[in-house]
Amino acid sequence: MSTDYEDKEREFLEYLKADTGRDLAEWMHAIREADLAHRNEIIDWLRQQGFIFSWASWLERIHHNGGRPIYLDATPPSLTAPPRSTSDAPATTAPPPPKADKPKTPAPKAPFRPVLVYTAASKPAQTEMAPTPTEPPVPTPSAPRPTPPPQAPAPAGSLNPISDITALIGKAKAYAPLASFVLRTLREALPDASIQVTGNHISCGAPETFAILVPSAKDIKLGLALAEAPFERNVVRAKFSNLSPGPPKSITHMLVLTDARQIDSGLLDLLRSANASVNR
Repeated sequence: MSTDYEDKEREFLEYLKADTGRDLAEWMHAIREADLAHRNEIIDWLRQQGFIFSWASWLERIHHNGGRPIYLDATPPSLTAPPRSTSDAPATTAPPPPKADKPKTPAPKAPFRPVLVYTAASKPAQTEMAPTPTEPPVPTPSAPRPTPPPQAPAPAGSLNPISDITALIGKAKAYAPLASFVLRTLREALPDASIQVTGNHISCGAPETFAILVPSAKDIKLGLALAEAPFERNVVRAKFSNLSPGPPKSITHMLVLTDARQIDSGLLDLLRSANASVNR
């Protein structure tokens, strides 16, 4: 198991109480009390409590794992110890699981300090991702129109208005922040690339399309033009359904993204390779 992931998880849990006002046991109890049926609903609820997507997803995975950390062999006592009493007597044992018959008294919230996003071991952690992709501002029409006509697909090499991209990403629901993070990372790695809405997906070109992003409520699919590159465990043969229009023939490979930790230096290398394969 990755020692780096263990360190990140240990740091996250050690500072959870100071950052959010609740420790791991209290958050597990709060999730149970929220009585949410699906994983995406739990992640959405945690996002509303102030967590960024990657840590909301991590905390949901711990809850799904029976309240046990994912990478640590066991939860250190210091991570589940209850707050000290008024007499400042140190606690020696972990608190028992909360009883259902106790009145629901939520713990008071402390000022929330944003938790850092983990991207790759070789890079410093980044701050919380923005809810929409940070595209350059698009000039607005000189005369506003109360009811604009339907917008035709933008030509290659240009940008759709951010509102169009945001509207399409919004259909991904709980995965919308992840789709925004992917586009922002792509823009930072390849600043000359254009990003435009093409039917029901997003095309990225410079000027030829080298990547497409297909957001959905189930996952985010990233198609890449990698020609004869071998297929690996995480990079599989491109297969999309219900795309209109269909993807370019150059899109040969695909990654299925569900977690911000997948957006790392390896993914950036794949994006650059895809661009180089069709825009030499």
